[in-house]
Amino acid sequence: MSSSCGKRGNFNLEPFIIESSFCGNWSYPCTEAETRRLLWENGNESGTPPSNNLVERVGGTITVNYISGCANSLIVIVTDSDEQEHVFEISAPVGPSVTNQTGNAVSKTFASVERVEIVCQDESLSGSCYGKYCIDVNYLRVWDSFD
Repeated sequence: MSSSCGKRGNFNLEPFIIESSFCGNWSYPCTEAETRRLLWENGNESGTPPSNNLVERVGGTITVNYISGCANSLIVIVTDSDEQEHVFEISAPVGPSVTNQTGNAVSKTFASVERVEIVCQDESLSGSCYGKYCIDVNYLRVWDSFD
């Protein structure tokens, strides 16, 4: 009996890029202003990945939309793999954008992304800030063997 597979065992494979999107809504109570809220975190830190499924680098584009709320501005904090924080601000939407639920959105691309957090700038007695986010990440996946 002949086999169509000429070689069996471990194979070295080239690294490849996997793209993923994480999108959702966020809400931030005004009574918790100045407190960081986690939107996304690279799950690779929580444990050791299997030896044949290594994630070497995570980069991507972060889009945060501030639709409405109590704060004059929203702060977005992106932490990279060197624990450096990259901060950008989104001003509160005013006028027709608030009633149309479009808000103000900012997109930024980073070579390294480990964590994305938001902070409402101003404290108010009631209400909340809310909006949407989308995080498009690219993982460089390296396979050291194929079993």
